[in-house]
Amino acid sequence: AAALATALERGADECACPTVRVAPGGLLEGAAASDAATGRPAVEVLNRLGLAATALGARDAVWSLDTLRRRMAQSRFPWLAANLVDSASGRRPDWVVSHRVVDAGGLRVGLVGYVGGDAQAFFRSAGVTGIVVRPGAAALREALGAVKREGADLAVVLAHAAVTCGAGDCAGEPVELARELAGAADVIVAAGDSGAVVRVGPVQVVAARPGGAEVATVDLVRTVVEARELRVSRTPVDPDRLPPDSAVAAIVDRATARADSLGRRVVARVKLPLRRGARGDSPLGDLVADAQRNALRADVAVVSDATLAGDLPAGPVTQGELRALHGGARALTTLTVTGGVLRQVLEAALSDDRPVLHVSGVLLRYDPRAPAGRRVRRVRLSDGSDLKDKRSYTLALAAPLARSARLPMLGGAPAAPSTATDTDALAAYLQRLPQPVAPPEPGRLQAAR
Repeated sequence: AAALATALERGADECACPTVRVAPGGLLEGAAASDAATGRPAVEVLNRLGLAATALGARDAVWSLDTLRRRMAQSRFPWLAANLVDSASGRRPDWVVSHRVVDAGGLRVGLVGYVGGDAQAFFRSAGVTGIVVRPGAAALREALGAVKREGADLAVVLAHAAVTCGAGDCAGEPVELARELAGAADVIVAAGDSGAVVRVGPVQVVAARPGGAEVATVDLVRTVVEARELRVSRTPVDPDRLPPDSAVAAIVDRATARADSLGRRVVARVKLPLRRGARGDSPLGDLVADAQRNALRADVAVVSDATLAGDLPAGPVTQGELRALHGGARALTTLTVTGGVLRQVLEAALSDDRPVLHVSGVLLRYDPRAPAGRRVRRVRLSDGSDLKDKRSYTLALAAPLARSARLPMLGGAPAAPSTATDTDALAAYLQRLPQPVAPPEPGRLQAAR
């Protein structure tokens, strides 16, 4: 954060031109130092970064709508969302604005906020009621018309929605918005896991890598023939090479000290060491999968072996150790899938020389000598029934795993994002178990002889 503040200032100084700083939303939740104080340190940092506006992100309401509104009131910049509607009145809620027009050296820049279509399911899981998310370009037409009437020379949509690019092609809500908003918008600032830059007709779509790891710059240039041209560049933010902004560093230090204090709190006690093991079926992996299935009340849960950074020793376990175990917190989600798709997921777990996913809610018999894709022999659910290919089941997993290349069969599955993270789910589950916590029964993945 302190390096990002320096990078922004250096970028403005090197350009020696008017600048407008914006973000696509989702700024409050995800870092331990901020989460420990329900997002307040994040707002303190963002106030120092000189944002002109941000879009509202669904997970910004992870603690409660009241907490979000307090954080918005503490911000020196507006939170924009043109496509939220109060279900009772049919109008935009009075606590959020749809757009803002700012001046940049005589250039009028219109900023319009957009909340991604999957936010509705997340709001539902977070207990945020009375809010309807209207997805698609039609929900932005009124706000874009308003910024034009207010004299905007450039129209920018801040979209808290992910754009993904691969094999020369980009997809996602921001790309669809760009196709539909040609002539109404000039730039769409999007979210995403790896960042993306793509032109869709006359609309420039751009995303910086998350976590403050990168600054994406869109230069508006007047050409020699008096036309306008948008040029995009991306600058990595390297904390080892950029001197920290002292004011931001002080905020981070205070928040980190508080989070470290909370991280030392004992959550539970473990009877025996819990290890990942040499195979996908391990005591620790099984316990983590049980916690996620329990938290989301799903039929089945899967956990990637790669997300477990180590083992848990016997004795007291702290909140900080659980976070370190997961390498940080990941949001959980529930997908509704058919038994046939779930069988494909389990096949993917067996595609390498050893199982790479931990499971909960199923007993799986497989043949390790069979070709990849044909190793599953029998799947039995926790209620004793066999998996039915045409029946629907709920699957709990971390949101990044649901979008990973390892599990492409989950791409079209209906999702219900959760307010819980993998770290929260494990802490809550450990606290509910008899103390000291014993390892779960082994044998969920059984190699056929």
